[in-house]
Amino acid sequence: MDALPTYFSGLLGILLLSAFVRVFVALNVLRYGLGMSGAGFGFVITAFAFCLSLFVVEPQLATYGGYEALLTGHLKATATVESTFRPFIEKHTDVRVTERVRKLNDKMRDVPPSIETKDKGAAVPPPLSFGAMIVAFLVSELTLAVKLGLMFIVPFVVLDLLVANALMALGATQVPLQLVSLPLKLLLFFAADGWMLVTQKLLGAYT
Repeated sequence: MDALPTYFSGLLGILLLSAFVRVFVALNVLRYGLGMSGAGFGFVITAFAFCLSLFVVEPQLATYGGYEALLTGHLKATATVESTFRPFIEKHTDVRVTERVRKLNDKMRDVPPSIETKDKGAAVPPPLSFGAMIVAFLVSELTLAVKLGLMFIVPFVVLDLLVANALMALGATQVPLQLVSLPLKLLLFFAADGWMLVTQKLLGAYT
C-alpha cells in the first residue's frame, strides 16, 4: 500500500492530534443551540475550529519547522508524527482515561502484568503505544467537548423555554418559536462578547 501524501498525513495529524476535535464538537453544539444549523454556518465553524487548532499546536510544531512544514512535507529530518504530537497529546490527556485505555489495551493484547520495582514495590507500567495514546487523547477531548458544549447550550435552551412560555401566555401559538428566539439568542450572544468568551473557554485548557 502506498504511503499517504505528505500534505494529507500532515492535515490528518492536525485534525486528530490537536485541539480540533474538542473545538469542532463544542462549537457545533453551540451552533445548534443558537439555532444556526445551516450548511454555510457549518463551514464557518469548521474553518474556525481548524484555525484555533493551528493556533494551539503552533508552539509544538515550531520545533520542527511549523505547521507549514508539516503540511508541505518539509519537516526537519529528525521529526516524525509521533515525535511531533506525542508530547502534546500526553500533556492534554486525562490520566484516568489513559489508565482505562491501558487496561483495555492490555486485555486485548494479552500483555503481562507490570513488573514491580524492588525499592518501592510499585508497578511500573510500560509506555502506551502511540495508537493507544491517540485513543486516550480523543476520548479525553470528546468528553471535554461535550461538557463545554453543554455549558454553551444551556443558556439558549433556557431562553427557548422562556420564549415558548411567553408565546403560549400571549396565545401566539402559531408563531414559530425560532422566529422569536433566534434574534434574542444572537443579541444575548453578542452582548456578552460570545465569540471571545467561547474562544477563551476552548483554549484555556491548553495554556
